[in-house]
Amino acid sequence: MAHHSPSPSRVRRAFLVVLVGALLLSSCSTSATSPRSQQPPPAGGGQLTPLLDSTLSVPRWFTGTDGKAHLVYELLLTNAIPAPVTLSALEVRDADSGATLIRLAGDSLRAAMSLATSPDTPAVVLPPASVGVVWLDIPLADAGAIPAAIKHKLTIDPPAGVPIPDAGLTYTGAAVEVDRRPPVVLAPPLAGTGWAALGSCCDGPHRRALYPIDGQWYLAQRYAIDFNQLDSQNRPGTGDPTLPTSFPTFGQPVDAVATARSRSRWIVTRICAWARDERNQHRTTPAATTSCSTSGTGASPHTRTYRPVA
Repeated sequence: MAHHSPSPSRVRRAFLVVLVGALLLSSCSTSATSPRSQQPPPAGGGQLTPLLDSTLSVPRWFTGTDGKAHLVYELLLTNAIPAPVTLSALEVRDADSGATLIRLAGDSLRAAMSLATSPDTPAVVLPPASVGVVWLDIPLADAGAIPAAIKHKLTIDPPAGVPIPDAGLTYTGAAVEVDRRPPVVLAPPLAGTGWAALGSCCDGPHRRALYPIDGQWYLAQRYAIDFNQLDSQNRPGTGDPTLPTSFPTFGQPVDAVATARSRSRWIVTRICAWARDERNQHRTTPAATTSCSTSGTGASPHTRTYRPVA
């Protein structure tokens, strides 16, 4: 027997039945219910929330070169209704005082939001069952302004074909605890002068590198920094961009955070494999075999020079 998937119209009708039922239940009195069936109402009075909000990880902060404390995290939004949903505004508020920390709408919201699977393409419209991400970087006066918890107030446009009351187009999610502990401070990993942090936090080329691993999203490069040493004319490199020797950074020693002998060979092997693949992709002639070596500087067991050797 052939099995047919339910049509979109049938799914939408079923959703409308559930929606009407939810609205009726939320308006009914509990005086006629039996003691066994009485349950405490959900937080927020059981309001229908077309977008389900959550954070990828606990929001954390750091002090930027601008002297401000930056609260950096990702807000995940899942469309839970069978119709596209457009997010028109987002407010992040102090959960205790209610003060607005940041408000995004229009161009500022589009610049900060995308679909999880297309992080480089601005998007405020979420198709059914899709996940959107708001990549948040909230500048605050100083560490004393970091709230203990935050809430997200979402405003959506009326979805086509779904009769959501006007009161349901704006709603506030649950409080999210903030990690207020001071960030760990590390010494510079590089020696000498002329170093520039290119592509650093908080919306550079690394920030939006989400990966689905072991059944959940991971973002390992939220605070990643590309350190580049500039030459006498403040250039990160000259000449053939496919050659490592075109960049002053090549061959410079790097200070590790701590000794990691058990993992260093594994890491170096994969760095060198990546370097070999990158170089071979740009060659127009067959490439010679590329190997990789590490050499200690003798100054410290934590210091190594990683460089691919052609």
